[in-house]
Amino acid sequence: MHASPRLLRALLSVWALSGLLTAFAAADSITAAPVAYSRIIAFGDSLSSGGRGKNSPSTGPAPTAENGNYPRLTWVQQLSLMAGLGRLEKWERGGANYAVGGTDTKELEEQIDRYLEICKGKADPLALYTLWSGGNDLTHYLRDKSPLGFVFSNLEKGLVSTGKKAAARVEKQITRLARAGAVHILWVNLPDLSRPPSLAARLKDRPKYRDSLMRGFRDASAAFNTRMDDAVANLRAKFSAIDLVTLDAHTFFDAVMADPTAYGFTDVTTPSRASNRHLFYDNAHPTSHGHYECARFARARLVSLDRLPPSANEAAYEKPLSIGFADPAAIADSQVGPDLVSGRARETREQNTSATRNAAPPTRSSPATNATTVTEADFIAAVRKTVAGRGVIRRPQTLAELKANPKFRMKYREKPAHMSKRSDAEWERFAISLADAEAARDLGRLLPAAAAAARMSGDPELLGYVRDQLAELATWSPLQRAGWSGGSDTRSAWLGTGWAVRAIVECAAELPDGGLTPELRAALATRFEDEITGIRDDWRLKRNWFTRIEAASSNQWVLPLEALALASLFNGLDKHRDDYEFAVAGLIRSLDAQGPQGECVEGMQYAGITFHSLLAAALAARAHGDDRLINHPWLRAFPAWYLQHRQPAGFVINAFDSQNSDLDWEVVAKLAADLADPAALWVFQHRPLEAPDAITLAIFRAAQLDPAGGAPPAAFAAWPVATRVNWVESIDAYSRGPANRVSGFWMRGGHATDAHDHQDRGHVNLVIRGRPVLIEAGLASYGIAGHASYFKSVAGHNVLQVGPYAPDQLTAKILADGAGQILDPAHRAALMTVRRLDEKGGDVSVDASGCYAGLKRWVRSVTWDAAGATIRDEVELDFPDVVLFRWHLGAPSDAVADLATTGRVRVADIVLDYETDAKLHVSLEPMPDATLKPGKTTNHATVVLATERPTKALTLTTKVFLDETR
Repeated sequence: MHASPRLLRALLSVWALSGLLTAFAAADSITAAPVAYSRIIAFGDSLSSGGRGKNSPSTGPAPTAENGNYPRLTWVQQLSLMAGLGRLEKWERGGANYAVGGTDTKELEEQIDRYLEICKGKADPLALYTLWSGGNDLTHYLRDKSPLGFVFSNLEKGLVSTGKKAAARVEKQITRLARAGAVHILWVNLPDLSRPPSLAARLKDRPKYRDSLMRGFRDASAAFNTRMDDAVANLRAKFSAIDLVTLDAHTFFDAVMADPTAYGFTDVTTPSRASNRHLFYDNAHPTSHGHYECARFARARLVSLDRLPPSANEAAYEKPLSIGFADPAAIADSQVGPDLVSGRARETREQNTSATRNAAPPTRSSPATNATTVTEADFIAAVRKTVAGRGVIRRPQTLAELKANPKFRMKYREKPAHMSKRSDAEWERFAISLADAEAARDLGRLLPAAAAAARMSGDPELLGYVRDQLAELATWSPLQRAGWSGGSDTRSAWLGTGWAVRAIVECAAELPDGGLTPELRAALATRFEDEITGIRDDWRLKRNWFTRIEAASSNQWVLPLEALALASLFNGLDKHRDDYEFAVAGLIRSLDAQGPQGECVEGMQYAGITFHSLLAAALAARAHGDDRLINHPWLRAFPAWYLQHRQPAGFVINAFDSQNSDLDWEVVAKLAADLADPAALWVFQHRPLEAPDAITLAIFRAAQLDPAGGAPPAAFAAWPVATRVNWVESIDAYSRGPANRVSGFWMRGGHATDAHDHQDRGHVNLVIRGRPVLIEAGLASYGIAGHASYFKSVAGHNVLQVGPYAPDQLTAKILADGAGQILDPAHRAALMTVRRLDEKGGDVSVDASGCYAGLKRWVRSVTWDAAGATIRDEVELDFPDVVLFRWHLGAPSDAVADLATTGRVRVADIVLDYETDAKLHVSLEPMPDATLKPGKTTNHATVVLATERPTKALTLTTKVFLDETR
């Protein structure tokens, strides 16, 4: 049965509306449906591949305002983003898109082979597997039987037979996936392949063959679909656990062609490489908008079957930006329901979103209206003090010179533990190279500020300092010396390259007219020519790890490309247009690789590095008339994710590799001043007051903004990528002084794209009335011997450990063999289900069953409010072993403790009540952390609950609260 286009459109609207009504009706109970899938794994041809394959075209014209800003992403790539599962990258880049353009169902087997080889024959049971293949079988049959494109007597029968065989081959590959453990599968049928422009174009001069060929392709498409229906019934009967969903592309594309305007098209018969208002990009493939509508149809199908959560903002998807989405604020709300964001913040954000996207510089305030105003005199004085204390930084050539030069900050003054097996020469290169990066980072803050202060004050001494430091930088060849990668002597650009180029370019932009002499500009341009060549060679020769594996999400990928973009603009696009476009394309890949709701896959600290770099490139590009970077939705969605790392009493969410003791106020200042984000402005106004000599250019500019434009951030949210839930009792968590002593909570899940992450799936963090109760170890230093065991492993978090090991026994092999979590794309995902999240607290569970070897099941469910949390753990092992949980407490290691009462542990004023179905051994051990005292490693008390003997199953309920009598 074929539905009418208006019926299909109505269904989409009804599904969206029902999601909205459900979210409001259940606001007191279930305010967010679970996201059912860990990721999407795609197989098929160019309709899914996104351009992989020699003859696969792009999916559509480049995004512009005129053609609707639709992305060059296929339907399944856009579906992945719509479902909150992040960017679907090709498998060669560490992603899960195995589709290859130009392939048919015979070659589908190779794609499945590749996936099963990578996952070692154990398919991800939480993933959604998509298969769309079969169309090329028909075109290949025609090509092989009739090289000139002409028909022969049995052509129609041959095409029909080919269609049936193609469906049978797909069935065979689904069988292989199901046997390997795949559960959730989406099989897309064939549209009527007589309707794309390819046949009409091929037969325009052969009218006598038209009817026969058209009929053959139409009947073959129908034959595929009929055989597919039979296959679906067979598969469901054979595999009772399989969740096999079909997507009726045949009906969908018929509906689009019957009523094009209902779907935003003006032409559905002729291809266009310039307009996304055409259905077809070329003779066989849809435009980006065509893929978008298909993705939206697929999403609505999954929502209707309760496979994906209904969205309160489904209509917002109808006007996507450059990755197929609308207002990023609406996207963030859509995953967690409208009531999961504080009303005041949501209303203000909705009012400001459209104005923010292309915002003019924010309104400046008079000093009298801003309680935290930094005056121009304050700023200039701070710069003068810093310059006087540092002077011109000149590059040391040896390790001895470096150690003797206090102006260079050394990350490690002595050879760190992870360099212990390296030679002294490698250690020296490593130390010098890292010092280059640290110096460039410092100059990235100081030089633009000094140039601006020189312009404001007319101070010749400041101007002289800026010129001298720029002249010194022009001699640094290269800006980032070799050695940063384990002491290697191979030159390649790195973080220092990006920071140094940014320092130079932004400094030059701040100088007064004539401040940059022709001689100095020429010297800097010469240095940039060498850097441009070196960066392009890095990518061409794949000289470092991030170019070899194309780690587009990494900060180490971003900063060299920022340097390439800025240097190309500085030296002139007349000569470096290709270099600039290469850099922008790479930066867009990085933006696309982050989470669709503004998440950064590397966590808070590295998010700051990545954001500074992407923003610098975006602002420079905009100044030259290029808005592609500044208009990317990730930059607009990022502020909400970043700001919500704040927890009460000055704590932050220190998941991933993060040494941040608070928000990075440079980041917050730029979010407020450069992106005009109202929540960032509000948070900035409530920042701890900086020391007079800590005033930077970004902080000075943000401090001039009118505070009336600010609005508080949301108090709670759930994030699908870099998976977590965060909650604060009230926005007083952002306040200065005793007012911020409210309660706060965060919990980690896991996402396949996580990077710089720890073994923390299921970790629970809790602050009660400003008192840290449950903490994690954090990150002290990569260079200490205990980093991998005491800080990064399961031992440093409130999570499951399998086996009776002490932290110093947790070697990499023991952890990988089953004691700890496995940090690779196949094991990182830990599905988070949000049953309730509101002003009073929440009810959330994390399924980390796939994160360990030898673990059959571990599900952690947590309910919490301002007074405490109840945590229920359900564990099943493949083989008997000791089941162990650590509870890291916000109490010193020598705190008074009482372990004598069965079922209760008291440490200082923190109480843990526990109930279990097994006998437990309860102990207290000191553990190090970099959480409780910023910048210092201290020891805190840790409660260890372990089964007295090996077991295959354990259910443990733990209640955590404060003793009000103490």
